[in-house]
Amino acid sequence: METPSYIALSSQSALRRQLGMIAHNIANANTTAYQGEYLVFQEYVDDTKDRKAGDLRDVSLVQDIASVRDTAAGPLLRTDNPLDLAIVGDGFFAIETDEGTRYTRNGSFTLNTDGEIVTSSGHIVQMDNGQAARIPPDASVIEISRDGVISARVDGDDLRIGRIQPYRVENSESLLRGHENLYKLAEDADVLADADSQIVQGSIEQSNVTAVLEMTSMIDVVRTYSSVSRMVQSEHERQQRAIRTLAGQST
Repeated sequence: METPSYIALSSQSALRRQLGMIAHNIANANTTAYQGEYLVFQEYVDDTKDRKAGDLRDVSLVQDIASVRDTAAGPLLRTDNPLDLAIVGDGFFAIETDEGTRYTRNGSFTLNTDGEIVTSSGHIVQMDNGQAARIPPDASVIEISRDGVISARVDGDDLRIGRIQPYRVENSESLLRGHENLYKLAEDADVLADADSQIVQGSIEQSNVTAVLEMTSMIDVVRTYSSVSRMVQSEHERQQRAIRTLAGQST
């Protein structure tokens, strides 16, 4: 394969992965607290040597080296549901799952049959002591303060249930995205209590993905991919003409 074809192939491979990531962002534009992901590209320079001519040349290829997560907070949506919680700041809720503790900013919670605050998938929301918050069945009002203190009104008295503690990591890339918009902590990372983040009751954080901008990016990627495809086809036809000419065939 000639050098132009290698360059075009590297570009097409990166564009296909970028298109898949954009499509994933669009699909989650309405997912609570979803944070968009984007590819990072760099120029990859390789040495090629024409053995017959002894010519050493640099070839510039396209390489996607990593993906990064946009950690900007999404806009808040007021729901007035007492179990809908949003975090203002960099913190995450700690969630107990079968695979261990996971972290999320999706605060769309509910109560299970035992009166425990859980995610929509039934995973328990951990308090600062690692236990589940259990709301009495006869509670008439559930209040959660900005510092995470949970209280319930039972028979006219306010009963303190516990406290939900937001957590953060020093490096956002230490949180690895998993299923159900839950994040796993990397093995070499430490999680810290986040005293700066505040909890807003009756609201949820929306996705930080702007669907219109993602659609615009998708159109640009498709156009670029089509342009590269035309270049590949043109290069293929040029090579065919050169072969026929060298073979003494008419075009």
